[in-house]
Amino acid sequence: LQWGKARPVPNDLLQAIRTGATRSIYVCNVPEGASEAALTAVFSPYGELESVRMVPKKRAAFANYTSVASAIQARERLHGRARPAPFAEAAAAEAAQREREATERNEAAAAAAAAVAGGGGCG
Repeated sequence: LQWGKARPVPNDLLQAIRTGATRSIYVCNVPEGASEAALTAVFSPYGELESVRMVPKKRAAFANYTSVASAIQARERLHGRARPAPFAEAAAAEAAQREREATERNEAAAAAAAAVAGGGGCG
């Protein structure tokens, strides 16, 4: 049993690997509402994914491809661009939730202030 003859690695891919390219892409600023399915939808058009892992406490994720070339293609297409639709939807939902929570806090604070100003009925 012997190894088959390998195809030569293209120079641009070899150079990318030498400068740090891997099969894994680190994704930061992942919206709270984003799911693994949303991440898969964003990253799967660029190649076969081995896995997608969420790191919710850091609002981050990893997209792990089966080839370095796929990871490079995804990074080139997505890096520095506007948020893809599934991320934008999750970010919008997150912003709306924060706004609702702020409104509720403000209403509760106003009610408490009114109760104090009106004597609060304690006595």
